[in-house]
Amino acid sequence: MRYRVSGVDAKTKGPIDLVIEAADERAARADAAGRGIEVNRVEAVRNAAPAGSGSSLTAGDHEPVLVRIEPGHVQLIELTGKRWKGLMLISLALLLVGTIAGGWFMLRSPRSLAHPPAGAWIGGIVALVGLMGVIVARLGAWWRHG
Repeated sequence: MRYRVSGVDAKTKGPIDLVIEAADERAARADAAGRGIEVNRVEAVRNAAPAGSGSSLTAGDHEPVLVRIEPGHVQLIELTGKRWKGLMLISLALLLVGTIAGGWFMLRSPRSLAHPPAGAWIGGIVALVGLMGVIVARLGAWWRHG
């Protein structure tokens, strides 16, 4: 079950709200205390969306998201998973390598526009694979995390 824990961060002395997946209220209180939070209140969260649906305050693998509350401050919560960031990084690298390799082969050949060399085709294909990976990573992160 999910519990919303309100308290004060022991290091910064700032107010903090945390949603924790725990077996009972006592376990949620102990988990928050282990994270360095002086607990003021623990309450059960009812009718919460399933983890990873994008409308909850927890990420897909039950990792809590810390929300610091300050007067007049709106906290944005980004829950983009590491696998989407990894896919984005690899895809951007492929896009960059494919574009540079394809352009290099095109510039080296004097008749490249009429008859592109094989290296330019390979570079173009690698760049397209990278572009598709970027699109999939962005759509996946949006779909999973809003």
